[in-house]
Amino acid sequence: MKNQIKKMTLISLFAATSLGLFVIELQIPSFSGIPGIKPGLANIVTLFLINLGENWKTRDVFMVLLIRILLSVLINGQPITLFFSLTAGIAALSMMTALKNTLKLDQVLIISVAGAVTHNITQLIVAGVVISFSVLGYLPFYLIASIITGIFTGLIVKFLLSREKFISILKQ
Repeated sequence: MKNQIKKMTLISLFAATSLGLFVIELQIPSFSGIPGIKPGLANIVTLFLINLGENWKTRDVFMVLLIRILLSVLINGQPITLFFSLTAGIAALSMMTALKNTLKLDQVLIISVAGAVTHNITQLIVAGVVISFSVLGYLPFYLIASIITGIFTGLIVKFLLSREKFISILKQ
């Protein structure tokens, strides 16, 4: 029972952290002029949890992701974003988890970039279905942005994972 309460508390804490990063990201103006290109700050939490170790199962990371997406839709006030965010979030989480389980070495940057690419391609496909497939013309720009933001996110997570004292608290 004590472990379940601790896990629920940590899931809530990480969901709140992810949501906070999402809200901060809402305040950042689009630097590219292309709709939808953002740094993906909330993904820092997802990537961090995937790489945290055996104490964090995929279902736990999914719960953090789901809570953050549902609350971000409420904050953002645009219900259509639920469809975009949920499909892209699940696709990116699936890709990152598969890579984490497949790669022999700890390759946070590769996993991060793959997650960003998967997220953006999924959102473009969803936009194609919902709006028009002409949005696929943005694909080259989204791929470049994915690589840049994926590296940025991966470097932050790599730094966080290197803080052994911080990590040991989360693994208790």
